[in-house]
Amino acid sequence: MGEPPMTGQPTAQERLHQFVDFFLDPTHNVAGRWPETLTLLRDAALGDGPAPIVLPRLTEDEKFRLYVIARSPQNTTQVRDLLAAFVGASFAARGDTSPARLDDRDPVDRRVSDKFGPNSTFIVRVDTTPARKRLREAAELMIRAVNAAPHRDWTTPRSLSRLLADFEAALLGGSPQTAEALLEQIAHRGGLSPANLIGLRVKLLSVCGQDTDLLALTGLDRALLLDPPREVKEHVLAAVYGVMVGPVLESEDLAGAARALADPRVPRNLPTAEDPLRHGDAAVAVLLVALHGQGETARLAKAVRMLDTAGRGEAIPAVIRSVVDAQGAKIAEASLPGSPTERVELNVQQAPSPAEKSGSQESEEESAPALPLESWADLIEAVVEGERAAYDRARAVDAGSDEGWPVNAADDVRIAGCLSTCGDEQYERLWHIAFAPFLKGLLDSRESMPKTMEQIIVSSAGHRRDPTGLTVLGLLLTLALRSAPSASEYRELLEHVALMADQWVCPETAEQALDYVDLLLAYASPDADARAECAMELLVPLVGRAVRLGPALLDVARSLTDELELGDLGWPAIDKQQSQKPALSQAKALIYGLDTKVLSRVKQLTEKQYPQVSVTTASDKVGSSALRQKVRGADLIVMITQCATHAATGFIGQHAKRGSDIVYPDGGGSASAYRALVRALTPEQEEDAEA
Repeated sequence: MGEPPMTGQPTAQERLHQFVDFFLDPTHNVAGRWPETLTLLRDAALGDGPAPIVLPRLTEDEKFRLYVIARSPQNTTQVRDLLAAFVGASFAARGDTSPARLDDRDPVDRRVSDKFGPNSTFIVRVDTTPARKRLREAAELMIRAVNAAPHRDWTTPRSLSRLLADFEAALLGGSPQTAEALLEQIAHRGGLSPANLIGLRVKLLSVCGQDTDLLALTGLDRALLLDPPREVKEHVLAAVYGVMVGPVLESEDLAGAARALADPRVPRNLPTAEDPLRHGDAAVAVLLVALHGQGETARLAKAVRMLDTAGRGEAIPAVIRSVVDAQGAKIAEASLPGSPTERVELNVQQAPSPAEKSGSQESEEESAPALPLESWADLIEAVVEGERAAYDRARAVDAGSDEGWPVNAADDVRIAGCLSTCGDEQYERLWHIAFAPFLKGLLDSRESMPKTMEQIIVSSAGHRRDPTGLTVLGLLLTLALRSAPSASEYRELLEHVALMADQWVCPETAEQALDYVDLLLAYASPDADARAECAMELLVPLVGRAVRLGPALLDVARSLTDELELGDLGWPAIDKQQSQKPALSQAKALIYGLDTKVLSRVKQLTEKQYPQVSVTTASDKVGSSALRQKVRGADLIVMITQCATHAATGFIGQHAKRGSDIVYPDGGGSASAYRALVRALTPEQEEDAEA
């Protein structure tokens, strides 16, 4: 058989060879100087097995990294699961839990990003020279095991509605990493348009306060042109306020704020024609500035009057009110656009064509009559019944453009009764549509709804122990414990929390298990014996695998055991644990979250274990000068997103020294936050004295 004809273009295998050769080139990778040690990793990378590509990198300054690369975007979640199983805290100091942000200025990172995409790669690091060998051996074992195993699907096929519900639940529970993984599964599964996927990405970035990244999303302009749901417009307008308009308005420079809307970073199809009454305060400010910049004096005056009439005068920037008051009757009588104020060419949304509108994601019907929803109970019942108008109302409350209703404890029995009749499909709908704003309202209200919490916890959703289920259970446990349950209710609750603990508690879920034990300590206990039994169920499975927990989680586990007076469970000796601890440098850390009990415990534990780290806490729901000062003074920010508002997370993201200074825990509890802090402050390379 003759050679295949030359096409002039390298084949996929040839391109892969070129990539591996470039990566291991000794001129920029010291590890490439010993090719005989790289045979297994190189052959596996060039092979067609299902294992991820694993390549070592060693720089001249002795910094060692292991690049673990998903061969395709849909395999990223699989790679994360493999790293948790084969590497985890036993062999890695950091980098094994979420894809790395590749640096375009670095030629190797840029080459990886160009070939496999920006979110394809985990960069696993170790703190000591001896740890390099252990990490390499664990990675090689992973490759051999995966390539030798029969082919399998890594996830059980799930309905799109289930994935969407899980995505919302993960955001609400404070696990953006889980939400990111779910978003990848949603994209791979199909069934949503690109505009829909961008809408989900917009929400994820908004929850994390990453407004600059949100506005830089590829395809955002097209999604806005297709008239997305109000929630998406709300997030985009709020991001524009945080990045461009808000900082200028603080100095009362209205002309400058109007010019900011012409900034190239502002989407060309920014929805500036929206009704201000249908949006939150940050979006309102942008819409009013847009009217001023366009010279729409009559519409501006009318919008201000409508906001005042609706009791939302506080949303009107002072400088806007001053302009309207100065114009007085002249503005009120104006009927044509144009005024003595400066006119600025803005990025204005164009109306979509009928064909585009038909493909938009759940476009709202402006003419749809409003349902007589007068309480959270009304809303939940309407969502269960599938009322579309209730969906819009719930999403408006979640986005902050609708204030919703005060939480009324008297509705506890009614809501619990409604939930008791729901099947799996209806629970998925509730998680996707209504539970996020409802639980946020409940958390803010300080009211108690024990029967409602009990019903959700014992539902099918409450029995799940996958990453999303564990995240949500932490939030539900918080709400249930603070409702001061009776002794019998308390025992039943803890029995459910400890359900099948021996099957799900392991080093990969240690953070969630320790978060739960910490919550048991944070709230009053009507039954000390039940609390101790539940804690033991969650802690004992970890004792035999303590070597895989790492110093940070061992700190938490030992502290919780002592406070609960559980005796000697067999954790590693303190002197041995101390010898394995990283030597953190002096730093100023800010812990942000809404649960002050969690913040307090993280602060106490950090100051006890690492007194050289100065810790401050913040739980503001909106930006303030005090919060700005804390953010600007922090070398590291641990942001717990559980139920947090964009007004605060966006503000923090805007005023942080660098975006990389913000880290997100895997959960909303103190164990997750403390571990995230320690791992973020651990020196990237810490050589042994003997090396």
